[in-house]
Amino acid sequence: MMNPSNSQPEDGTEPPGLLELIRKIHAGTVVPRTLTIEQRRACVEHLTGEGYTVVEMAQVLKVDERTIARDKVAIQQANAIEPSPQLVQQIVGRLASEAELCISRIRRVTRDKDTPAATKVEGERACFQILGALTHHLQSLGYMPTAAQRLSANVFVETPTDAAILQAEWERLQALTQDVAGAGLDPKMGLVFRQLLQDPANPEPPEPPATSPSKSSDSTEADSCEGDREQGSKP
Repeated sequence: MMNPSNSQPEDGTEPPGLLELIRKIHAGTVVPRTLTIEQRRACVEHLTGEGYTVVEMAQVLKVDERTIARDKVAIQQANAIEPSPQLVQQIVGRLASEAELCISRIRRVTRDKDTPAATKVEGERACFQILGALTHHLQSLGYMPTAAQRLSANVFVETPTDAAILQAEWERLQALTQDVAGAGLDPKMGLVFRQLLQDPANPEPPEPPATSPSKSSDSTEADSCEGDREQGSKP
């Protein structure tokens, strides 16, 4: 809050206190236009706390309403508080102190022998609510733990889109397919790799698996033996 005593009047006399100054303004013994900026803003701050509107303060202090509005902005800037860890600790200490004082006042009233039972019950309920509110504020400020909460999130994995990386992977898969074919493994494995290497934009039907050479030779020999038996059976 601004202190009007910081500004000395032009006549060199001792400046009056804020309440006395406001009383003299209301009584008409002090002309509001003779006030310094600091004194006027201190009056504005006090009258704002008393519930005066901007229009009413302008009438009391004999200034324009825009002057009162500028004074209120200057008061807010002067009372601004910078965030700091010490500020949080101070606020927490004041919260705990005020909660304890409120509970003490309530129980001082409820312990009177003439206090009705219903009032005592309501008083204890109010004490419990004060403690609950204090706990909630301490949790929100990080001074007390809170219950575990479920966290749900969507995770997106972005695949690389570099052309060089994709080309290298394509060549690696092609070489792997050739190695499978050259090693004489199951032809079905080669078919699987060819299906993987198909271009999605121009799909081709998969090639049928090759017939085993051993099976083909066996069938040829069986056919020739059967032909010889047929020829020998003819007269």
